[in-house]
Amino acid sequence: MKKLVIIILVVMAMLMGCREESIKVSAPIIKSVKVNEISNETYQNYERYVGHVTSSGIIKRSFEVDGKVELIDVAIGDVVSEGQLIASVDTEGLKYALDAAKAELSASNAQYQKSLESLKYADELLTNTNSLYTAGVASKTEYDQVKLNYDVLKSDVNSARELKNQAATNVEVKEYMLKQSDIYALKAGVVVDVLLEPGELISAGYPVVILRDIHPVVSFGISQNDLKYIDIGSFLNLTCDDYELTGEILSINQVPDNTTQTYEVELSINKDLPLGSIILIDVPTEFVKGAKIPLGSIRSDGTDFVFIVTDDYVSRVNIEVIAIFNQEVVVSGLPETSTLIVEGILGLTAGDSVKIVED
Repeated sequence: MKKLVIIILVVMAMLMGCREESIKVSAPIIKSVKVNEISNETYQNYERYVGHVTSSGIIKRSFEVDGKVELIDVAIGDVVSEGQLIASVDTEGLKYALDAAKAELSASNAQYQKSLESLKYADELLTNTNSLYTAGVASKTEYDQVKLNYDVLKSDVNSARELKNQAATNVEVKEYMLKQSDIYALKAGVVVDVLLEPGELISAGYPVVILRDIHPVVSFGISQNDLKYIDIGSFLNLTCDDYELTGEILSINQVPDNTTQTYEVELSINKDLPLGSIILIDVPTEFVKGAKIPLGSIRSDGTDFVFIVTDDYVSRVNIEVIAIFNQEVVVSGLPETSTLIVEGILGLTAGDSVKIVED
């Protein structure tokens, strides 16, 4: 019994002699975040298509005569205006041919005039002979001979007239061919290729210079579902590298492509981009209602969600993406107005205490 009392006294003494230690309680960690104030609004969705720059028209210019190329007055890449001289062939042979045709016309015309004078004399003789024959002075044989001569001369006049007309047509052809010794631009355009050089021989119809329209077009294929959102004459927003352009719809093919099952659309642009350039085309579609938020603010654990701030505490809200606009998305599921956490998201959980900081 004494031993027990002694042990109790010793323990009490030790407790009284020990230094009293204070109990430390950890303060809650308050995390810093950046936020955006967002609200639900109505946005027009769009579909993005990929197209390319092409030419609305390729024109191959050629001579209508054979000859030797005398002049090529353009080079690849040149911009030409309507009516501008492009190329010429040597005209010496064409001029000789025209002179010969004119000489032939002059000779045939002289022969025609001579035959007309002979026919006029024969006509007068036939009239007089017919009068004498009627009066019984001239015989039937004499009348028949005069009539035969008249018919022969009339036939000669018809033949001479045909020769004269043929000679006149030949002159017109030679004059036309001489005019075709020069090639002019039918409309403004850009030189795509030059196929010959001065001094080379060329046949009629062989291309000399290839031109394209001065302003190219953008071509792309649109799906059947989105076809109802566009019309000829409407405008679409385009992007090419760092350029932002506007294109007007020129045509919509009503027959789908056999391979892609899309409908070809052509747009005019007011910028001379290289052929083959890749173009991004935004086609406005239906209107959607939701909140537009940065793509980086969305988290997922099998379900897409975001964090918002409510009374300085983190709340999790499940959302559904209904439209994508580059680095922003329109989502449903958020309150009409909310404070969305956009930075400092890593490590957050629902219920965390946070402090909103500015940039």
